[in-house]
Amino acid sequence: MAAVNFYTFDAFWSEFAKGKTGTMFDLTADTLSIYLSNAAPNRATHAVKGDLAEITAKNGYIGMIDCTITSRGISSNAYRIVANDIELTGSTVTDSSGFGPFRYAILLSKTSNATDANRRLIGYWAYPSSITVPNLGIFKLDFSATDGMLRLRSAV
Repeated sequence: MAAVNFYTFDAFWSEFAKGKTGTMFDLTADTLSIYLSNAAPNRATHAVKGDLAEITAKNGYIGMIDCTITSRGISSNAYRIVANDIELTGSTVTDSSGFGPFRYAILLSKTSNATDANRRLIGYWAYPSSITVPNLGIFKLDFSATDGMLRLRSAV
């Protein structure tokens, strides 16, 4: 599969810049989750999950998935969040179509708001084209063990 780029939402940086006091994010403790979408994200205007439609949960995609974080911390002028890879297998529980299509894997803070639609978006991985996972097909979000699923680097 072609390289996948990660993009952050402007609202994430706006909140992140406030620092620990007053921010909607606490990357040292928040539960981070991922959901799949086929709607094109708008980095400038999308801020919460309700701004960006999720694909239908069916046939191996159960909806928003919590990330299993293995470490969080600073090293070499970068804050890294390392997580286990996420693997989803298509099935025929609902029909024979598997799940999808989707083009974006959206990262959000599940603990930033109690209501699903108002959970704060962090960023997204953009695939070159839409993906449909067939019966017994596998979709894997393969996170770097070195750089992590999210790496925020100092400009210094």
